[in-house]
Amino acid sequence: MVIDRLGLRENTAFIESGAPSWAERFWRLRGIVSDSLAEYGLVGDETRRMLAGDGADTQATAPRGRPLTEFQLNRRAMAIFQSGLAVRRLGVSYAIEITFQSVDSDLAASIANALADAYVREQVEIKAAAANEGRASMERRLDQLRNQMNRAVAIAQAFRSRHDYRIGVPDASVDTAQFGTAGPPTLEELEVTAETYRKMYESFLGAYTDQISQQSLPAVGVRVITPATPALEPNSPKPKLVLSFSLLAGLLVGGGLAFLRHSLDKTVRFPRQIREEFGLDCIGELPRVFGTRGGYGRFDEVIRQPDSRFTQTIFNVKGMLALARVRRPARRIAVVSALPSDGKSTCASNLAYAHAVSGLKTLLIDADIYHAALSRRLARKVKAGSEAPGPEALRGAITTLRDECLWLLPSHALGPEHLLDAGVMDALLKEMTMFDVVIVDLPPLTAGVDRLAASALCDGVIVVAEWGRTPVDMVASLIQILHASDTTSFGVLLTKARTHHGSHGQKRWGTFAQ
Repeated sequence: MVIDRLGLRENTAFIESGAPSWAERFWRLRGIVSDSLAEYGLVGDETRRMLAGDGADTQATAPRGRPLTEFQLNRRAMAIFQSGLAVRRLGVSYAIEITFQSVDSDLAASIANALADAYVREQVEIKAAAANEGRASMERRLDQLRNQMNRAVAIAQAFRSRHDYRIGVPDASVDTAQFGTAGPPTLEELEVTAETYRKMYESFLGAYTDQISQQSLPAVGVRVITPATPALEPNSPKPKLVLSFSLLAGLLVGGGLAFLRHSLDKTVRFPRQIREEFGLDCIGELPRVFGTRGGYGRFDEVIRQPDSRFTQTIFNVKGMLALARVRRPARRIAVVSALPSDGKSTCASNLAYAHAVSGLKTLLIDADIYHAALSRRLARKVKAGSEAPGPEALRGAITTLRDECLWLLPSHALGPEHLLDAGVMDALLKEMTMFDVVIVDLPPLTAGVDRLAASALCDGVIVVAEWGRTPVDMVASLIQILHASDTTSFGVLLTKARTHHGSHGQKRWGTFAQ
């Protein structure tokens, strides 16, 4: 009754009061995305219409664009009406409170008042219908009694008009069945029957008259105490309660996710973790370099960006190695990692450039024959050798990267796997006495344990690990292998670190784990 009276099926404010279905939300999202793409000129009008579903109204169409039927419109209106309606009894009284929630406060008040009026009107109509039904029944009964009374009076008058007062004389014109007698009735019996029907008719006529008089003023036991008025401010949702609950839920969910991530995360992340897990110091945290492939930085990043935090960290590592030379030789430095994608070659090349900038004659050896990133990028013109060459040939294979400061020995200059041979590497390192610093880029742990044998020929090893990606167990295995070969570990250098823990002033510079 209320929906038909107020025309709520086509009311936009009423339709928006109900929570949209997932299909409607999907179509609305498609419309927003298509409009945004069209606004920035990324798609044309035809593509926008296709993404938006040919401009179909999501409130008046089904999920696939078909118009809603009359039955679907009625069901949707009833569902929204029931979801926004609230009826409750006030305490132990007989008062009933009717409320309705809608995005339009005036519409909500109109619906609540219309519902109360419809209820009162329905009570009146029910009582009026009951009274009309009772009156019609009494009218039929009254007509029946009137007919019976008139017939009885007519029979008595006909009997009296014949002046035949003999007793026991049959009268063929009188129906004796209606009088309940076996023989013909007498005048007294006919008069008594007529009088009885007359009294019954008068009694029923009086009752009918009383009912008609009472029906003109039907008594309804319900009334509207106070009409509904529009709310001055929204009562749902409650901003303070929602914000408080959201803040508390966010803290709980965030803390739970952080704890779960910390519990399940088995990657290298923090300097303290490195000290506790491996017994080594974190000698540096290289930040992610945006705009470069992989985010590790370029091979000559310290030359291109001399004032960046990346360059500062590389020079800090160089300074640490210089302090190490005070206590023990640290001229031959190996760089190794657990995974091939940890940025090991980038760290080795930038460390070599940092030494070369300081005026030290530096040799960079690309011993990673499986990836050879340094050789592909920095020494493309050097031809591959087939046999292990002698000292003179080795000097000829070295290419200059920075005049009088930095040289590179490519991985393919000595032939396949010759650089990884312990004897060849030992002879090579002993031959290169003219260089102040020799930095060797070794293969990763995934290439095989036997490929790390050359690390024992160096004065120390720098272990490179990617922040948040390199597994702790692989780094632990690598360090364990280095310790087993009696190799000195300078520490762990983190790449693509998202957090920075200062200048590592708490670290003990120049102290290594054997």
